[in-house]
Amino acid sequence: MNMGPALYDPGFQYSMLHDYSLSGLTFAFVVIPSITIQYFSFKYFVTDLYQRSLKTMDVPFQKRDWFVSLTVHVLQLGVLQRYTRGKQIQNSSNLTSHKVKSVTFF
Repeated sequence: MNMGPALYDPGFQYSMLHDYSLSGLTFAFVVIPSITIQYFSFKYFVTDLYQRSLKTMDVPFQKRDWFVSLTVHVLQLGVLQRYTRGKQIQNSSNLTSHKVKSVTFF
């Protein structure tokens, strides 16, 4: 999810050609969805952390969890973090419980 090439190629070329409206639109269509995705991913992280703390009666929010997740989301890697966390949870639940048959919807 590197935004560098997506911004540099068309966005700066439009800017160098003094076509600022297309440059602004390019930046908007790349930056706004990326920020939105990271916002919701961080929001889900906070919700999951809060619900997990209610289930386990742990300390609700540890500074390390906040710092790591905030850093990951600022670096635009929040979706990848949620994916790997989900895979870890899935693998640990498969080891502790019986396997569930996959369901396909057609």
